[in-house]
Amino acid sequence: MTNTSAGAKKWFFPDGYLPEPDESPIAPSHETISIMNPSEEKANVEITVYFEDREPIKDVELEIEGERDIHVRLDLFEQYGGVELPRETPYGLRIVSDVKVICQLSRMDTRNDNLSLFATTGYWEE
Repeated sequence: MTNTSAGAKKWFFPDGYLPEPDESPIAPSHETISIMNPSEEKANVEITVYFEDREPIKDVELEIEGERDIHVRLDLFEQYGGVELPRETPYGLRIVSDVKVICQLSRMDTRNDNLSLFATTGYWEE
């Protein structure tokens, strides 16, 4: 039986940042939002991107089937119905779902030989 009590409906990630594209042979530097829907129900998810000096990008909507997991590459945000996110510009994310989901933000920086990767679980409510 699927545990539908896991997760939350609102997630916040205040520290987003995309560096300029690089020529790494491994992968370009990027950030990814991973969203897992442990419920048997489809999740309707809305992503909002906030900036310190411009209006937010709103109403980017995704559907995640029940018991599925998706990975949204933020350097390819326009492929998910958004617009291209600006490079070298800090941003924050709000993710709102109609069913409880579990979210994680990861950043891979391949701009130098000392590759770095980090992942964080954001702040959640409900």
